[in-house]
Amino acid sequence: MLSYGGVLCFDALSPQMTHISQLWNVITSTTDANKVTGIFLILCTIFSPIVIIFTGLHLRYIYLGVTTNELDKWGEVEYLVELGLLYKVSPNIDNETFVEKARDSSGQTVYISLKDEKILTSEANPQGYNLTQVESVLDDLVNEYDRGFWMNFKERVLV
Repeated sequence: MLSYGGVLCFDALSPQMTHISQLWNVITSTTDANKVTGIFLILCTIFSPIVIIFTGLHLRYIYLGVTTNELDKWGEVEYLVELGLLYKVSPNIDNETFVEKARDSSGQTVYISLKDEKILTSEANPQGYNLTQVESVLDDLVNEYDRGFWMNFKERVLV
């Protein structure tokens, strides 16, 4: 719509010029109506690419099944999986299904909370917890909010 508005503004100004280089003179040196039309033309020209990029970015987020806020969280999770530091723990520790492998100040391997980085267990004393390394974001993790592109689109746009 914004691009179409820009085209209409340009069409309204074009009969008064013989060459595109005269556009600025038509906008600034003729009638007040041409000034208003020229302002709208400039605004439409500037904001059309911004709106197109913004819409494309959000369609990508819908396709991925994430919100803007979740994208950062998934980026951190992918980074931990890439480094081999994300582990699934069972049974859960303090309602945490996943923990990060780290080293404490003494150099001992520990497993910390993803929420507040509190030490939950250590490699030397696992306390009956079973730790399994997460090897793939796609295979080992479930995004409970991803219902497929069409359902995500309907949920975000049509509701």
